[in-house]
Amino acid sequence: YIQVDTPCPSVWGFPSDHTLEVGRLGVQSGLTPLFEMIEGEITYVRRIKKKVPVEAYLETQKRFRHLLSGSGNEKEIAEIQALADANIQKFGLWGTPKGTESGS
Repeated sequence: YIQVDTPCPSVWGFPSDHTLEVGRLGVQSGLTPLFEMIEGEITYVRRIKKKVPVEAYLETQKRFRHLLSGSGNEKEIAEIQALADANIQKFGLWGTPKGTESGS
């Protein structure tokens, strides 16, 4: 089984020449972790080189404009950021890789 998350310009609402950029922002925000799993065990994780807030990813897409226009959506954006932060923690996407801390 292979699952691939591919940005869709026509449905997500961004110019097709920005597809790679949108995909990278998803990874860099932590919302779309890149990892390889074999028989239920994670064997590889692509670490984030430049962490960005989820808003940087969301603002590239028209489908999220309702969250970013006006005020009163801070709670929803904070919840999305919390999901990204949980992915970053769960998969060890940022900071010192697990098992390489000093003294290990």
